[in-house]
Amino acid sequence: MLLSSLCGQGLIKDFDREVKTPGGKIDLTIKTQRDLHWIELKHWLIGKQKGFLYSPNFYFGDRTSIGIVKDVDKLLRVASPGSLWLLILLTANPGREAWLAGVEKFNSKFSPRGVNSLTRAEDFPRTYFLGVLEVCRPSGDMRA
Repeated sequence: MLLSSLCGQGLIKDFDREVKTPGGKIDLTIKTQRDLHWIELKHWLIGKQKGFLYSPNFYFGDRTSIGIVKDVDKLLRVASPGSLWLLILLTANPGREAWLAGVEKFNSKFSPRGVNSLTRAEDFPRTYFLGVLEVCRPSGDMRA
């Protein structure tokens, strides 16, 4: 509904979901006047469930589809120019230190892949956090 409204207002040109690429389907694309945005969507539970503590440290370090490494790899295989993003809804807010430590863990563990956080946990309530991560294309990649 929001994306349709933004199109109607002329703030975005177009959007599409489940876009096929050689690396797999990308959850969402948004075209603006100047750029194309490729977006993968995730949801992470933060807190204790069935005796296990789920935290950014757990998710950022996980190699399976629970983590983001497969999503990052899929985005990096996009041949089209544009910006690459991960949009992660965390329920609840993990806090600034835990979020940034998770980002650092991913960048260290899965180098040369890299992500930059563009949102701050302290700007959200305790109940949720919307983490926006920019996926960094390798140096010398001319698609961006």
